[in-house]
Amino acid sequence: METKLLEEIKLIVEKANLEELENDIDTVLNSLSEAGIEADAKKVAAALLKKVNECASAPQNRRDSVRPTFTRNPDAQRFFINLGSFDGLTPSTLIEFVKNNVEGLTTEDFSDSFIKDKFAFFELPKDKADAVLGKMNGLTYNEREVHVELSEKKPASQHRDGGFRGGFRGGRSDSRRDSFSHDRSYSNRGGRR
Repeated sequence: METKLLEEIKLIVEKANLEELENDIDTVLNSLSEAGIEADAKKVAAALLKKVNECASAPQNRRDSVRPTFTRNPDAQRFFINLGSFDGLTPSTLIEFVKNNVEGLTTEDFSDSFIKDKFAFFELPKDKADAVLGKMNGLTYNEREVHVELSEKKPASQHRDGGFRGGFRGGRSDSRRDSFSHDRSYSNRGGRR
């Protein structure tokens, strides 16, 4: 097993809330049982690791990959949050966490969310921006201090060489900027808090 993957698994097991995913394993086991396939949690975990390894070893050719085209909702504000899947965050847990800490929000207020390993993005109506920034910053989620910033979704643009460019404008100088700016086309306007 690749050392990097092993270290990431250790971090997830140590820090993340895995309860919801443990329930998903029970669902998989029940589904396999109904299909007449005998398996236990160890076999399901091995199948998941096999899939992770296949995905990690698949060639990642940027020019051949299809990138999404984003349309900007002028009434929505995009937010960056320093929590991600390594913290046990899923789209539903992100929405619940924000709703539980910012008064007056409903699930329908969320127009988009995007979860990466160590961070995420979500969108809410612009008139909620002050409340989100005021209530979310400084909270704790799975023993991590929460930081939320304003962000902007920037459409990917194709350049003369056929490649795509995007990334953060301003603000960040940490490792998230380096790894993220090459993966996705978002820009940050909030600066560090």
